Amino acid sequence: MLNNQTAVLKVVESRVYFTLTAQYQPGSSGSPGTWTITSEPNTVPIGFLMAITPQISDSGEIILNLRPTVSRLIGYVEDPAVAVNLAIARGEFSSLPEVRSLVPEIQTREIESVIRVRDGEVAVLGGLMRDEIADGTDEVPGASRLPLVGELFRYRNNQSRKSELVIFLRPRIVTDPSIDTDYRDLARHLPGSDFFARDLPQRPLIPSVPER
Repeated sequence: MLNNQTAVLKVVESRVYFTLTAQYQPGSSGSPGTWTITSEPNTVPIGFLMAITPQISDSGEIILNLRPTVSRLIGYVEDPAVAVNLAIARGEFSSLPEVRSLVPEIQTREIESVIRVRDGEVAVLGGLMRDEIADGTDEVPGASRLPLVGELFRYRNNQSRKSELVIFLRPRIVTDPSIDTDYRDLARHLPGSDFFARDLPQRPLIPSVPER
């Protein structure tokens, strides 16, 4: 990241949905009407996205402006305009198939925070907690309503789950991006000058079996 320049970390899954535009033009003077459907693909990102803006002072202090966003798919909502146009058009075209336009419903959680750290220190940002509770019950009809012994014929399955987003960041100030200076700790991971001159290990040949 460059100083005062926003960097974006994006780990998402793009969900594709289609926006349908239905138009019905009634006929005139004995001519039949026209029914036109236009489909336009759209994508919506679902997952984790974080924008980071660093500010470095002359004394080496780092101020990070963080904006993490977590989104998830919770369902679909039907576009009512398509159903209305379809109902009007079926007054003349009774054989029209069922057409539905489903738009994804997204739940988004976002937080914005400012963290002040020194070079090499680890910053921890927590938040965006979520509680999920699911209650389920299975029972024997009639027998589960008997007094005193009704609970013997009933099974309860209650589940709860808690989640929290925790982000660990360790900013480093790089003044001289070179292997001999700031990146010298990474030099041992680089291949040597004779890397491409080495003989690759010979793999044993597996004889082929003729097909019958």
